[in-house]
Amino acid sequence: MAHRNLPGLLRARGLNTLTAYESEVSSETTAIVGEFLAVDTTSAAVTINQPELPDVGSLFGVYDSRENAGTNNITVVFTDPLHGTVQNHVISTDQGSAKFRYIDTDIGWVIYDDGKAASGGGTVNVVSNVTQDRILGRISSGSGNSEELTKAQMLTFLNVEDGASADLTLATEVAANATAVIGEDLPVNSTAAARTITAPSSPSAGDIFGVFDSRGTAAENNITISAFTHHGSSQPYVLSINGAGVKFRYVDATIGWKIDSEVN
Repeated sequence: MAHRNLPGLLRARGLNTLTAYESEVSSETTAIVGEFLAVDTTSAAVTINQPELPDVGSLFGVYDSRENAGTNNITVVFTDPLHGTVQNHVISTDQGSAKFRYIDTDIGWVIYDDGKAASGGGTVNVVSNVTQDRILGRISSGSGNSEELTKAQMLTFLNVEDGASADLTLATEVAANATAVIGEDLPVNSTAAARTITAPSSPSAGDIFGVFDSRGTAAENNITISAFTHHGSSQPYVLSINGAGVKFRYVDATIGWKIDSEVN
């Protein structure tokens, strides 16, 4: 069972991570900062209320745990602004999910990951021996005794990265052309005009940076990351969908940057 004080501990330490919710819910519930909430909509649509009293940088997430959100939607209700406007967010695809980050009282929350959970088509197995600092399971096909899983196998299985580089620090919002900084996720306000962002210079392998539309206006006023080498060629990257965001990871001088994740 998850420790009830863990979300507060994560925020106090400034860690931009989510921990699994301690139980699945199937009725109206208030989300908790720092937790990724599993929602069962098998019987009916479910309403999830935003966390109370968020701090700058607070995170929470919601996901369809039973693959029924396409039929019975999950509605995340906000009393604070979402991308600058008080509005709800609806998860309406099976296995859908959304993660939210709190910016300030003006912008409120922003969606920083909105997508469909990966589907592996496998069976659910018990994870054991966690208290012994090792995890047993099966990566290979077939049956038999559990195998001791390596750190790399578990990170791949859970679709997460090493804690040293898993997340970005939230930067201060900009409302003008600016240069992105390695290790930071840059909120860009394009309410008044289109914006141009310059990619960080002199990167090293594994460096990451992010840029996102913090006011939900990129469709009208695009946010352009000016020409830089990514995926092997020099070209700009344009955010042209409201609420869009992107994270890049640096590979080498030939490939340059590659997209680590996108929100569209």
